[in-house]
Amino acid sequence: MKIKKKLNILVLILTLSTVCWLIQGASYAEAASVGYSVIPHPSEKQVDKQNTYYNLKLAPGEKENIKVTIKNNSEKEITIDTNVDKATTNSNGVVEYRNSNKHKSTNLKFDLTDLVEVSEAQIKLAANETKDVTFSITQPEEEFDGVIAGGINFTQKNTEDSENPSSKSNMAIRNQYSYSIALVLHGKKNLDKHELTSGDIEVKQSNGRNNIYFPINNETAAFLNKVNIKGDVYVKGENKAIFSEKLTNAQVAPNSIYEYQIGTNQTELKPGKYTAKILVESKAQEWSFTKDFEISEEKSKELNDTAVIKENDYSLYVLGAAGIILLILLIIFVIWYVRRKNKEIEELKNIYRAENKNQYVEK
Repeated sequence: MKIKKKLNILVLILTLSTVCWLIQGASYAEAASVGYSVIPHPSEKQVDKQNTYYNLKLAPGEKENIKVTIKNNSEKEITIDTNVDKATTNSNGVVEYRNSNKHKSTNLKFDLTDLVEVSEAQIKLAANETKDVTFSITQPEEEFDGVIAGGINFTQKNTEDSENPSSKSNMAIRNQYSYSIALVLHGKKNLDKHELTSGDIEVKQSNGRNNIYFPINNETAAFLNKVNIKGDVYVKGENKAIFSEKLTNAQVAPNSIYEYQIGTNQTELKPGKYTAKILVESKAQEWSFTKDFEISEEKSKELNDTAVIKENDYSLYVLGAAGIILLILLIIFVIWYVRRKNKEIEELKNIYRAENKNQYVEK
């Protein structure tokens, strides 16, 4: 029994060691595939020391330098591009800290890109080399309420095209790993109440799908958190929604325009007049918007010609019709069968009566 117990313990130790080795190997493989890592160093001006991003409170006109360490985890030289961008909101209701040219802002008093300078916009790292990059931040001289938000971005430059010119025409997909570190500058006081407005509705296409875009403008210099939205589209003057969409737990960046999209269920857009109704909730705050819009015949044709349109499925109707026909045929057959049997029974009764009558006469 003691030997068996020792063997069980030995097997358990070997199993745990193998699992740990596999986990460690997987982590190493993932780090190696990314190629580099980014380590932000906390600032003394942090509002909350527990934050993993830069959440700073500076005096008007004050300057602060923050340092980020970049480490090359690979065995070859790499180049990292870095830049600063303002915070925006994408069509999925997620705050982005890069690619602000793809999304819109509103009522933006200060742009973070004008307030931050980087010591090195392009960093070359030898194999396994580590470098520090400094970002110099200057708080606006003019006092403001709320926050100025954005991000510090790092992207590994793809060197394959420059090393191999023929690869430019290659259609292969290449992975490009990026890091974003949020940067938030606080003003004199935080803003808890938000002002939301609505923009003009647009009907556009995304990934071959027709969508109705209802712009929701966050006019306030504060994040709008835990956002729930319900959107319905009606034919103007009617009460039944033809398209509906729900979104939960979204986030809208300060002074950004969120293009809330209502899908059309891969159906053809019909020209005509419509009404969109939107309900927005964020914690204890609530807004409702109603807007009329029109889809022209030209616009509907343009979008429908290039959209993914779901073909009408008539199989249920065909099955239903076939079922009804079979039921009718079954009823006809039952009626015919009952009548036939009744006729046979009647004939048998007549024969029986005739035979009885003949027997009575003979007697």
